[in-house]
Order: sequence, then structure tokens, then C-alpha cells
Amino acid sequence: TGVITDVSTGETFAAEPFPPFMQELIAASCDECETKRSGWELSVIGCMSLIFGSLKQNGHFKSTLKEKRNSDFSQKAMTYINESYHLQITSNTAACALFISNSYFCRSFKRAFGCSFSEYLLIYRLEKAKILLYTTSDPIMEISFRVGFNSCSYFSEKFKERFGISPRTFRQKRNSQFKDGDYR
Repeated sequence: TGVITDVSTGETFAAEPFPPFMQELIAASCDECETKRSGWELSVIGCMSLIFGSLKQNGHFKSTLKEKRNSDFSQKAMTYINESYHLQITSNTAACALFISNSYFCRSFKRAFGCSFSEYLLIYRLEKAKILLYTTSDPIMEISFRVGFNSCSYFSEKFKERFGISPRTFRQKRNSQFKDGDYR
């Protein structure tokens, strides 16, 4: 446990260590920034979205009225993704759920998140799968279906494209790290 100081007020708070899944996301973001593989920016955005989404859900941020007004769309879109990423969703189903047109949804999403809905959803699913691969021993096929992929081979292809290794190799690497005493 450490101490965090709010520079604007001078208040200090006891800081609990980040939960393991956040530590993994932070490590993954750092790795992506260092290696700069194709699509690394989206990977970092995905990791950070998961981290900040979790912090926000647990009440770690205070919002001003202006921020709430400006983030209304983003919040609704993220809530929909958080609740539905495991289903077969599209920008059209998301737009319908938010009671707006698909074209308005797509423009607003791109403006708010810097990428298309389908790009963001793919990254979100892959990051969720990475966490499950790291924290569970569930079969890879089951994980791929659980996070919304309807083809295990497509999941493996996209996972390897994004992280540079297959889901199986990622899990084997995780297992060997535990054996070697490296818990990063």
C-alpha cells in the first residue's frame, strides 16, 4: 500500500495496489508501446479503456456537469459494449439500443473513441480474451465463444495478428512464467 497525493488539493490517500488484471493490462500497454507492432495504438486504447472503465465503475472518478454532458454518448456506448460484447452485435444493433440512427452512432463513436465500432469491439473482445487466457485454464475455444467470436480459427488469427503470438502460445508463456517465478 502506497500513498497518492492529489496535486490540486494536497490531500493524500492510501493507495491499494492495482488488481492483477489491471497490472496485466498496464504491462500489456507498456509492451505494445515498446514494440510498436501493427495496431499497437488500438491495443493501448483497448487496455486503457478497460482500466478506466473499471475505475469509473468503482467510483474512482468525479465528473463535472460538463463532462457528464459531453460523455453521455461515450458512457452509453461503453455500457452497451460492456453488457453485450459476448453477443453477435454490430454498430446497427448498438445504435438501435441507444435509440439513434446507425450513421449518427458511427460518426459519434469514431469521434469519441478514435476508431470504428467494429475495430473497437474486436480489440475489446481480444483484451477480454487475453485476460481470461491469463487468469483461467478454460479451453481456448470456450474463451473465444465467451467473448463473442463465432469462429475459434478467426479468434486465433486475430489474436495472433494483435499480440504477435497465438492464444495457445500466450497461455504456454504464462504457464512457463509461473514456473520460472516471473509473475509479471
